[in-house]
Amino acid sequence: MRRGGRLRPREAHDRMGMEAFYVWRAVMGGWAVSNACAEFTAYLHVPHPRRYQADKTIGELAGLCRGLTVNSRITTAQVMALHSWLQDAGPLLNQWPASEIAQTLERILEDGVVTKEEKEELRILIQRIVG
Repeated sequence: MRRGGRLRPREAHDRMGMEAFYVWRAVMGGWAVSNACAEFTAYLHVPHPRRYQADKTIGELAGLCRGLTVNSRITTAQVMALHSWLQDAGPLLNQWPASEIAQTLERILEDGVVTKEEKEELRILIQRIVG
């Protein structure tokens, strides 16, 4: 196991090989049980069998994206909701712009922290796509 550095939530979960374990986050001010820590579980993407919603379309994605940028600010909750929506999109992820948005979201969520700069990057990407 890597020492002296951060593990991504997904990486920590895989390495521990158990359902719950203690995690440390300085912003939380101490130790917490992983599956009881909303901050940790919000970024933990445990794969599970999904039934893709075949009715999701690029038009629906465009409408969702327009709604996200209406107030020129994207929240962490909106980032997570868009990521979840795209995970259920199945084959739609092979089409642009869904593919580009999904790749950007994966990179943003990779370290388990959504920064202000990453939210701004996503907002700019979405505005470029939907106009």
